[in-house]
Formats: sequence, structure tokens, C-alpha cells
Amino acid sequence: MPMLGNRLLIEFSQISRPHDLEEQIFDLGIKGYQVILAHPERYLFFHKQFDYYKRLKEMGVEFQVNAMSLTPHYGERINVIAQKLIDKDYIDFIGTDIHHLRHLDSLKKVPGTKHFAKLVDSGLLKNHQLL
Repeated sequence: MPMLGNRLLIEFSQISRPHDLEEQIFDLGIKGYQVILAHPERYLFFHKQFDYYKRLKEMGVEFQVNAMSLTPHYGERINVIAQKLIDKDYIDFIGTDIHHLRHLDSLKKVPGTKHFAKLVDSGLLKNHQLL
């Protein structure tokens, strides 16, 4: 079921890129959906092709960073990519991916991070009212 603005939050394997990703995004757009890509910083195959994030943004894809990626919770590499996406003003939403109570400890550290403050202060977040 779409969110407000006919938005669809999508995700896929973090290890292998879908071979027809651009076609799927295009098809969803033709059907009137606005695509939001969940946790783009966690797709390892994009890390070596950082310009692909720009391509997705040019296609109109919105990005939702995982809040815990602003901490070392998922590792330094993912944290660095999350920071870089924020530095490029590519992030439209911030969300969580909490599956266990122990994730709350990492989540509590997010507001103290430099890039959380930068993201909030940017005025670009489309779900800022949730903070």
C-alpha cells in the first residue's frame, strides 16, 4: 500500500543489484508511484559505483537513510557512505530498521552524531516532523 504522495518504499538484496532496477523504477513511475529506496547506504554493490546514486536521484528516486547507519552499528564502511550521501544532499527521509530491542541502544546514539545534525539542519528531510 502506498504512503502519502503515492510513495512506495522499496528494498532489495544488499549483496547483488537487480539486473532490471532502472526498468522497474521507470515502470513504477509510469504507474504513478514515487519510489523511495530504503537504506541506500547498505547496498554494497553501489559503494564502488558511487555515481550510480546520482543516476538514481536523476531518475527521481528518493532515499531513506537508516538512522543507525549514522553510527558504527553496521560497520565503518556503511557509516561512511551514509555520511557521504548526506554530504551530497541525497537523503530525503530518515527511518529506522529496528528488529530487536538491542537496536535501541544504537538508535539512542544517532542524535549525537554530526551527520544527524547536518541532515536535520539541511531542511531537506521530508519526514522531519517525526523527529
